[in-house]
Amino acid sequence: MTLRATKARQQRVSPHIGHTFSFGNLVGDPFAISTLSISTIAWLITLGGGIATKKMPHFSWWGIAFQFVMMVCFVVIYLWDLVDYYRGFLAAGVGVAFVYSTNSCSQLIYQEEPQQAAGSAGFMMLSIVNMIWMFYFGADNAAPANRWIDSFSIRGIRASQVESSLALARSQKAVASPQPAATAFYGGLEGHSQKYVSSTALNGFENTDPHTSTAFALGPEGPTQRNLDTHGTSTYVTDTTNGNTETTMGDTLGLYSDMGDELVNFPYTAKALYAYEADASDAYEISFQQGEILRVGDIEGRWWKAKKANGETGIIPSNYVELVDDPAAL
Repeated sequence: MTLRATKARQQRVSPHIGHTFSFGNLVGDPFAISTLSISTIAWLITLGGGIATKKMPHFSWWGIAFQFVMMVCFVVIYLWDLVDYYRGFLAAGVGVAFVYSTNSCSQLIYQEEPQQAAGSAGFMMLSIVNMIWMFYFGADNAAPANRWIDSFSIRGIRASQVESSLALARSQKAVASPQPAATAFYGGLEGHSQKYVSSTALNGFENTDPHTSTAFALGPEGPTQRNLDTHGTSTYVTDTTNGNTETTMGDTLGLYSDMGDELVNFPYTAKALYAYEADASDAYEISFQQGEILRVGDIEGRWWKAKKANGETGIIPSNYVELVDDPAAL
């Protein structure tokens, strides 16, 4: 199994995302290590030119110091894998650094001394890197440019909070009025009440045994469920506890075994961005090919419940697929 698949599975196994110090977080990201290397070289050139220059503007010295602080923050945030939590800070910080570097470059570029020319060249390189960082950190992970850049990283494409929020906002409309393509995909929908399963039902799956679970079981020996009726909507929630959960993966996936409720339980259409090979030791993951169309549901977490065209049901990593707004266009 690939490194990205292994890391994605570890994120599902742990109910909370752990952030540990690792040089691989930085070295494994070509965009981060390349831009940081260029900015470091440019900063050293600028510092050397400033030291050799007799009359270095005081404002430029502050710009050099501020750039160094931002580079240190950049390294620390990447080493602890906290980029998604501090994107706003990084975008704002490099925006300020961009103002300092461009201003200093304009002051030094017209000077005759070679030391000042070297300083202006360093500031110019820093300005270019700062602009690239502003575009990257100022955009969401779902932005086309960010997806393309992150595709070269070992950790893969980062999850998008904006994309998930928009999809959740469309959930009521998607369930009430399924798309024509989605109806043809499963042969139609015959009026059923709305059912929704929270992603909290996924907590604790790592404590289950795939060989003893009652996967996809119905009837008296099937999963235990509580039917909570609020605002006229039927909601099925599995019994869980804060410690060792009583919910098994088979119990949860059993909620989706009713063929008549497929469009209700899997209201979204997703397209695979990359091929994914399921872990042979995990009975609940499913494999899929690049470009394959899947029906998905419960898109709050990093792992989504999904159903393939051949009827196979399981879970898939959310950063390997993208939601499709108009299934009819596929």
